[in-house]
Amino acid sequence: MFLNKPTIIEWIKQESGNDIMDSVQCRIKPEEKYDLYIFTVVIEDQDELIQNWKDISSDIAIHFQGGLENDIEIWNIYILFLVFNSVDSEVRYLVEQNKYSSRKLVIEDVERPLSEKDIENLIKDKLFSITVKPSSTVPPTESISTILKTKYKSLYTVINDYSQEKSSVLFNKYLELLKDEL
Repeated sequence: MFLNKPTIIEWIKQESGNDIMDSVQCRIKPEEKYDLYIFTVVIEDQDELIQNWKDISSDIAIHFQGGLENDIEIWNIYILFLVFNSVDSEVRYLVEQNKYSSRKLVIEDVERPLSEKDIENLIKDKLFSITVKPSSTVPPTESISTILKTKYKSLYTVINDYSQEKSSVLFNKYLELLKDEL
């Protein structure tokens, strides 16, 4: 799913002359017409995060992002700061709300040891997993047709009586019925 790209990190280090990138890895998630760039930074604690996050983000922006040409790639760079200890909510907010160059996430209380598989699972969980909770407002046994009949009688009448018409015709018929009801 992800391609590890240490050459990108080496390039950034060479261009910036900054060894702060030693704790950073770059993974690429190839899509059909573009790539997503995901940088992960393993950090010991909040103090190290505070000390390094801006420099890491800036080095990625200046020495990597600036060389990208595809707009979707330029605006889809993620930096995940994986912190072994807890992080205050104010510090998390400061880092995550900074929109300069990339989307940043702070993941705290990461368990040791942290393997490559663990990091990939964190990336999948934080960036690519969507959990949709079922709505509790509509009982699952009630059909859409029943809901329309009871709550939106005019709309149901239009849809039922003129189902073969274009949506614009349906909309106008519905407006006419509403006007008549008032």
